[in-house]
Amino acid sequence: MFKKNENNIRVGEFETSHGIIKTPFFMPIATKGAVKTISTRDLDNLGAQILLSNTYHLML
Repeated sequence: MFKKNENNIRVGEFETSHGIIKTPFFMPIATKGAVKTISTRDLDNLGAQILLSNTYHLML
């Protein structure tokens, strides 16, 4: 569902099996373990609602 808010900014949300994600959102790209050393608390403080990763790289 997408709509424009009071500032005429297009916003929306979509539901996944893990919860609702509001758009627009900040999505760190975690390929090659780029966020491997960042705690979940730090990611939460950054406002990350979703993380794009490759599990192979996170195991290295």
